[in-house]
Amino acid sequence: MRPPRFRALLISAFPLLLLGCFEDPIAETLTIEFKPEKRVALTLGVRIERHVAEGSRFALARIERAVDDLLSERDEWARRFRAIDLEQERFGWTKQNNRVASVERFGLTFERDLSRFFSDTGVNVVMTEGDGWKELSLYPGRSDRASKEDRAQFETQMTAWSTAFDSYARHVSKLNEYVVSHPDRGQTVVIALFGSEGDEPEPEPTEEEAAILDALEQSMTRVTEVLAVPEQEQERSLNEIVRRIHDPFPAAIAVKVPGTILEHEGFETSNLSALIRPINLAGALSRLRGRWMAVDLLSSWTDSTEAPARPAFDRSSLGRRSQTPSSSEVRAAVEKLLQPRAVYRLRWKE
Repeated sequence: MRPPRFRALLISAFPLLLLGCFEDPIAETLTIEFKPEKRVALTLGVRIERHVAEGSRFALARIERAVDDLLSERDEWARRFRAIDLEQERFGWTKQNNRVASVERFGLTFERDLSRFFSDTGVNVVMTEGDGWKELSLYPGRSDRASKEDRAQFETQMTAWSTAFDSYARHVSKLNEYVVSHPDRGQTVVIALFGSEGDEPEPEPTEEEAAILDALEQSMTRVTEVLAVPEQEQERSLNEIVRRIHDPFPAAIAVKVPGTILEHEGFETSNLSALIRPINLAGALSRLRGRWMAVDLLSSWTDSTEAPARPAFDRSSLGRRSQTPSSSEVRAAVEKLLQPRAVYRLRWKE
């Protein structure tokens, strides 16, 4: 008997979706750690993930140029560190299999220099303090990192992706309509998609059911293929281009503070640390979950960090009626979720 369709598709397409689409080949995180006497430690961590771009020699060439710029200190981060007063600084890298795998740059500076550090990004930094508290506010401007080529590629790929997602949603709707009109066949369809649990029998789907499932499988494949870096003259994935256009921050921003966090906007917080996650398609897709479809296999993927053996939703939701958004509705909803907040604010106890 053939393996369950969801699981078979998951095994073949999940690495493409998770690694080839949503992980940047050059992943950067800037950690801002507030110290006594109004000093600030800035640590830039750069992780090189070449496997993400293995399908495109143009993307791999771009990665090696970026690594060369990092090691030669010709990159934008080197310029930002040189623009501020540093009491201490450190720069180094690690290699794996004789290739640079990560780069780290450290500098100890002063709170007053944070605005100058971010001056080329369009992010306005404001520090305020009161009786027993201190606050960091980041006011993002418009990202200007994207080139004309990036924006043209974004238009082309987002149109293709929105059309593919529209097709996927329609096939999910057809599957749900079939289950609604054939309630006695619902269990068979569920098992064909997800596999049996325990000692459940595994009946074969009918020709009509197999055709519906085949079409759904193909539509999901088209969505993931659009998101991957193609073997063309393309240096960046759609996810990277989305970040260059929509994300005002040049890296993920982590903040460490010396006291209890009292208030926050736009940050994810944990104990004495806070994080601004990059704006990307993975986050947008995850937040779209349930908007149009009770069963959404794609958003289940984006919510996962490893390929699950079973879907992350209640299988009984299959058969609930779903909407079929147009490609323009899909794109509008995604782009709305890609907009940054007006302010990112963090207040802590001094």
